[in-house]
Amino acid sequence: MTNSDLKEEQQKVCEKYQSPAFFCGEEEKLGIALKSLTKTPIYGVRRARKNDTCGWYLWAGEFSDAEEFFPLCMWSIFLKFFLSHKNISR
Repeated sequence: MTNSDLKEEQQKVCEKYQSPAFFCGEEEKLGIALKSLTKTPIYGVRRARKNDTCGWYLWAGEFSDAEEFFPLCMWSIFLKFFLSHKNISR
């Protein structure tokens, strides 16, 4: 799957649920709770863009409001990680 394929898939999901598609820029950051991603289920929420963040926050299992729960990660780095793992289910 390429970045282009991922955008196309996101666009289809957004159309299905009548939601606008907002794509992250490569230099934007997202909040991702990396230490939690071995748990289930996986959650995601999109907030308004602010400063250099794209507004996406991802975590799995129990949510935590601790400051260190959502370290910011560059979208381009996350995307490379995501695209390199073929065992991610939808």
